[in-house]
Amino acid sequence: MWPTERGGLKGGQSFEDEGHIIRPRVDNACWALLPRKEIVMLERYFVRPETVDRIRASWIGPAIERYVARLTEQGYAARSVLHRVPILMRFAEFARERGATACEDLPSHVTAFVERWVQDRGPTPLTEKRRDGIIKEVRNPIEQVLRFEVPGFIGSKRRPAAKPLRDVAPTFFQYLSEERGLQKARGRM
Repeated sequence: MWPTERGGLKGGQSFEDEGHIIRPRVDNACWALLPRKEIVMLERYFVRPETVDRIRASWIGPAIERYVARLTEQGYAARSVLHRVPILMRFAEFARERGATACEDLPSHVTAFVERWVQDRGPTPLTEKRRDGIIKEVRNPIEQVLRFEVPGFIGSKRRPAAKPLRDVAPTFFQYLSEERGLQKARGRM
């Protein structure tokens, strides 16, 4: 169906009746008054409505939904999203059982959750390399969410990037930009 001059569809139907997600571009002032539907991220990855409802009903459901939107914007594979969300759901339940009621309470529960995860799900005996891999696999999505949701949260191994040339040659980037024509966006100053 195509839009008519009055902003609707031919035959008196609306775009909502047709199942459109967003409105097409129509230069008509009354078109701006119609409600706009948004694309929802969770439905993109989880087929069963019960799963989406369970995520949204979680006390950190909105944080998980924002995280999924960020992963989608950054081009993460669907498989990666499908692997991370259940970890976050289990972490939320674990933290809630231990008294967390807000996102600001979550950082104190990360280490205990990761240790429990390794004990419960890790094969025995674990090599040091495999143990570190499991810890990274579980800790990373949790810390990614917390970096966005909890002001000032840095994480366990996140350090500021080292800038060794600043100490040895403090005017090197200035020289590159002024004398050699390096653009500022390329030489992170």
